[in-house]
Amino acid sequence: MPVPSLVGRVMKSSNKHDKQLTMYKESASRPGGYKIWSVEQMAKAVHSAINDGQSIRRAAEIFNVPKSTFGDRVTSRVQLGAKSGPRT
Repeated sequence: MPVPSLVGRVMKSSNKHDKQLTMYKESASRPGGYKIWSVEQMAKAVHSAINDGQSIRRAAEIFNVPKSTFGDRVTSRVQLGAKSGPRT
């Protein structure tokens, strides 16, 4: 039995679904989105944590950098200024 053609058919979605889809695309596939931070912000936060005795969590909040990424920089697991991906 042949399947009827789907050409010309358009699925309608609810307005709520459209908003959720738009939010999903804008958040770069994360519900909370990614934090936007600069190398300067990260360097200031590392300086604050190491030299001023600020906790990793508090310094990450103050300088608006991701806590886990920042923690990796403070503990020297990742070099400050490193980029993700394969080495070139």
